[in-house]
Amino acid sequence: MTVDRDSVAMGDDTESHERTLDVPGETTLGAFLAHLTPEVSVAGSATWVVRLGGRDGEWVGMYDGQMRVLREAERTLTDLGVTGIHFDYWAGAPAELLLESLAAGRLPAKDALQREGWRRGWQVEDDRARAKAATTTRRLLSAEAVAAVAALGGRIEVHAPSYCRLVGADGTTYVVTADQHWSRVSTVDEAGDRQGLGTFRPPGPLAETTLVARLGATWRATRGLDPVEPPRHRTTVSRSGGIWRWTFTDGGVEHEGRYWPDGTLAAAFAPYARLEVPEITALFTVGDAR
Repeated sequence: MTVDRDSVAMGDDTESHERTLDVPGETTLGAFLAHLTPEVSVAGSATWVVRLGGRDGEWVGMYDGQMRVLREAERTLTDLGVTGIHFDYWAGAPAELLLESLAAGRLPAKDALQREGWRRGWQVEDDRARAKAATTTRRLLSAEAVAAVAALGGRIEVHAPSYCRLVGADGTTYVVTADQHWSRVSTVDEAGDRQGLGTFRPPGPLAETTLVARLGATWRATRGLDPVEPPRHRTTVSRSGGIWRWTFTDGGVEHEGRYWPDGTLAAAFAPYARLEVPEITALFTVGDAR
């Protein structure tokens, strides 16, 4: 029997994952699968659908740290006439929801289940940030960015040391997060799904330039004001590895902003990358007579 699995991350596909095992044909599928794992460590939710024959084969169970054979468990490998098992990786899919569907004999839509898993994870992140904010005075956004949010008609709803959720003047929800390497700005739709707006390094105020420029543009639109002319000093936008980005070096440190899915956002926000947040706020509020 051959056993294979999906790749789980960049660089994981450089070598074949397929392995071959000698198994007596009279072995039942349940007995055979009881000793199998994907043989890979995955951070976070690691849920797999187990398929007969290959990536597009019929599903017979799932693996989430525990093998669960839900179909054909008592049939022998010879009787089934299959020579391969494939572990189909469902990144982020909640194991309990997948098990519920498979136990009822139904394979759910992979994308929908993954999105539900991500939404649950994001809600946990939001809840933890709210709890953390009650125990410390440290905050992610600078005082200048907090002032900009208010000046541009927004409101901050959750603000912790590495997480901020806020709403812009047009009702759009934004989430800003940071770790030791990157800051990230995302929008959140009505279903609770996040869409990445940009990723920035080094983490910190660099992400605030895009956030405040975005808030400023939508604030002017909601008030019926004309768009502002972008600053003349532009940071060069380029594309590499399928990612649109701008970069510049200041004090020997490289600064970078990455945007998806095309160059539109990178080109729109690159002009603000080297400005201070109060300068950006002033650009969008100047000329407002209301």
